[in-house]
Amino acid sequence: MERGSILVLGIISVLILSIMAIAGLTVTDMEIRTTGNYHVSKMAFYKAVEGVEKVKMEIAEKVMASLVTSINYTRNDTKEGDGAVFTEYITGTLNLFEDYSSQNIKQFEGFDAPPFKGLSLGHDNVPLSPVIWYVPVTAMYQSGRSRAYAEIQSGIYSTLEVKN
Repeated sequence: MERGSILVLGIISVLILSIMAIAGLTVTDMEIRTTGNYHVSKMAFYKAVEGVEKVKMEIAEKVMASLVTSINYTRNDTKEGDGAVFTEYITGTLNLFEDYSSQNIKQFEGFDAPPFKGLSLGHDNVPLSPVIWYVPVTAMYQSGRSRAYAEIQSGIYSTLEVKN
């Protein structure tokens, strides 16, 4: 009778260890997926920041910042071993993004921009006024089957020629 009880205890021990191993593999798989989702969402956020920086560069490069209207950016990359990576960002909100349209940037209307301290605005009788541009940017980043969206609403401080 004792010889049979050792066999039963051995089988129960193997069963318990198997259950623990399966639970450990499940937790590990969930952690890997969570880390992947976190990476994809961070990449979407950084692409939205890239869109804001792109608008900032365009405002700085244009003679008249009011000539900057909107941006649309799409890029498809295939990296060896990682699969396809698709990136897209626009000026506008997520609703516009889903409609495949973008929004023109516009002056912020909540309050007047504060004046530049210690700086004379304008030259050759062309007065300049400080202005804050309202720039919403939405980005999408997709890597394999994982996809994430990020939306940033920012204000960009610049100057605008005042029409007399």
